[in-house]
Parts: sequence; C-alpha cells; structure tokens
Amino acid sequence: MRKAILLLALVVFLAGCSQVKESMREPVDINDTTPYEVSVDDDMSLSKLGDWLNENGLVASKGAFMDYMREEELDKRLQPGDYVITKAMSLAEIAEMITKAPEVAQTIRLTIPEGRENREIAKIFEEAGLFTAEEFLTALQEEEFDYDFLKGLDQQYGYEGYLFPDTYEFYSDASPRSVIVKMLDNFGNRLTQEMRDDAEAKGMTIDDVVRLASIIEREGANHEEFPIISSVFHNRLDIDMKLQSCATVQFIIEERKTNLTFKEMEIDSPFNTYVIHGLPPSAIANPGLVAINAAIYPAETEYFYFVAKGDGENTHYFAETYEEHQENVKKSGDL
Repeated sequence: MRKAILLLALVVFLAGCSQVKESMREPVDINDTTPYEVSVDDDMSLSKLGDWLNENGLVASKGAFMDYMREEELDKRLQPGDYVITKAMSLAEIAEMITKAPEVAQTIRLTIPEGRENREIAKIFEEAGLFTAEEFLTALQEEEFDYDFLKGLDQQYGYEGYLFPDTYEFYSDASPRSVIVKMLDNFGNRLTQEMRDDAEAKGMTIDDVVRLASIIEREGANHEEFPIISSVFHNRLDIDMKLQSCATVQFIIEERKTNLTFKEMEIDSPFNTYVIHGLPPSAIANPGLVAINAAIYPAETEYFYFVAKGDGENTHYFAETYEEHQENVKKSGDL
C-alpha cells in the first residue's frame, strides 16, 4: 500500500514538473507585441543569445530556452540575421525564427546629400518607395530614440541635424524607425570622443555644434572655406552680434532663394537670425562631417562678414569691417 502511495506521489510530482516545464515555454505576455530587434552574427553563441532574450524578458528564463533548443536538437542551427522578437512569442516560435535560414532580402542603395532638411530626406525615401514622407517625419517626432546626444532635445523639431548624410544600404521593406536608427548610429560613430571633448572645452554642447554646423553647411559650398565661414559666426557669437544667415530664413520659407526680400528678413521666427541673437532652436539641415568639424575647429580670423563672389566658383569674399563688406558686396554684383 505504501509503495503504491509513493508511486502515485511520484507520478503527480512528475506531472507537475511537466506542467511547469510547458508553462516556461509559453509566451511571456501574449498581449505584448513590443518589437525587440537583435542582430545575430557568426560570432554570437546560442548562450549569448539566451542571455539577451532573458535580459529583455522575452523568455521565462535562459535555462528554459537552452533546454528547449537542446531537446529539439536546434542548438547547433542558429542562423545569422536580423530578427524582431516579442514577448507574445512562444519558445517554439522564437526557435523556428532563429534557426530558419533567412531569405535574401532585397536592398536599396540611397545617398543622402549633405545639407538636406528632414523634409527633403523624407521625400527621398518616399520617391524610393520605402514609405511615405509623412510616415518618416511622424516617426521622427513620435518615436523614442535612446542616444546620449539626443537627451534633452525638443522632439518637436524632429531631431533636425542628426540624420547623418551618407550613402546607405536599406532593406526594401525597412521601417521609418529602422532607417532613422541607422542614420543616428552613423552620427554617433562619426562624432568622436575627441570632438566631443574639444567642443565641451570651447563651451559648446553637441547641439550647439550641430546647429552651427547646419548653418555653415547651408551657407557654404566650398569645403575649404567652411572653417573661415565658421570663424565669422564664432566671432559674431562671441560679441552677441546677430548671425544674419540667409540660410535660416530659407529654412523658414522652405525655399532656397538667392536673394531675400526685406520683408522675409523681418519674419518673426525663432529661426530668423536677422531677428534673434544666437543660434536658432534647432539645426536647419543635416550637416556633414566637414561642417561639423568646422563648427568645432573654426579658422582664426577677424572676419565678421562674407558674401558670395557670384563668379560661379561658389566661393566668398570675407571682410573684417562693414565698410570692407560693402565694397565686397559691390564687387559681387549683389547691389
């Protein structure tokens, strides 16, 4: 009799263990479809992936994940690729995803030129057929992006200035978020610690650098002149002189006019540097590395003015005094 009771207890115990085991393989939260993105490369071990899944709460435990993979003889079949996993997925669904050889995704190669505004970049993506311009701009204003250089910024401006200009390879089914992350990653990689330290030593925040660089990018054309143009703006900022940048007004009116009207230069806007002192509240375009470097490392000059020569070479006359500047304006044919 006693032996029968012990046997029955063992059966109940094993049944209970089986139920616990099965529950560990169910979705962590069937209602939570928040996407978690992970890139698995050839060097990632199954154990490391298990750590990531566990740390993000995507599996009941790393042990349950590892046990399932071994029992199903899938532990040697991890496939490199980019995966999106949610808490609503069971271990079986996760295992099937990460062990199935991914289809070769189609990609599209796009060049984002230096000095383009967010709205212009949005049109590039729309014309390439990735997503609409509106979807891209909405993501910039509503999605959350965890980067130290974005902390404290007013998201209403859509992080203008931080979408690093470059040639990119995007998946043809890329989402606005994945594209933005790729561009922000590039910005973070290009802004070296030395550049950050040197900017801080000059009393500039990263956003100061980006805002100034965007103006330099839009005012200049010849990269060799960028440090000189930067020096003009630095010299003006040092004495609280208005920057008087045509590019900031062009940003307001959304038109790149050669000559502005007096009425346009009087527009009441925090972006109009003919009206405000200092830098506008956000960048006016997305600057490249040359402009960013120029913002941090201006040339040493006494210039306070510059005007385009108008000779087709995209270069400028620079002047220390307003009288010299007026002479240069005459030479340029701008009067």
